[in-house]
Amino acid sequence: MSEDSCPPPPVPLATWNPARGVWETQQASLLCAHSVSYLDPWPTSGSTHDGACFAPPISEPRITEHGSSSPLGHPGGPPLLKTPTSNLATNG
Repeated sequence: MSEDSCPPPPVPLATWNPARGVWETQQASLLCAHSVSYLDPWPTSGSTHDGACFAPPISEPRITEHGSSSPLGHPGGPPLLKTPTSNLATNG
């Protein structure tokens, strides 16, 4: 595999700062020389390595197209299916 085809290294969500006792982001604070403390919710899975926290890799590309929640679908496309209800088994 050539260097051109390798994905870039992952960017950590946060890194541990033992001097301050906090997880910090890569973003620098505008008020002082410290990095900003990580305040977002932690992912439900991921990994840590050498004092850095990483989100799990995304196995599929993100969907960038926008869909419609209209019962008629989107212009030129087929209508969307209705959401099933609790009485579906009774009424077919």
